[in-house]
Amino acid sequence: ALFCIAPAERGGEVVFRHGLPAHCDCSPVLDPVRRRVYAFDRSGQLHAVDMDDGRPLWRASLDGDHVHSPCMADGTLYF
Repeated sequence: ALFCIAPAERGGEVVFRHGLPAHCDCSPVLDPVRRRVYAFDRSGQLHAVDMDDGRPLWRASLDGDHVHSPCMADGTLYF
């Protein structure tokens, strides 16, 4: 699952929890411009969720078992 937790000075509450269909070994990537969070799961799915509320935006099936974190540069996601 992906969790977003507010900083301690804002109460430390869970802002959202987004369940993933398979285990996630990699760190999520933030896109502050588009307000998205991207994460791979072990079934080869790349998930994009809304950074503010965890609402699923889209999911893409990719080949392979992704255990490495993607990265972002100039608005492009690399993996």
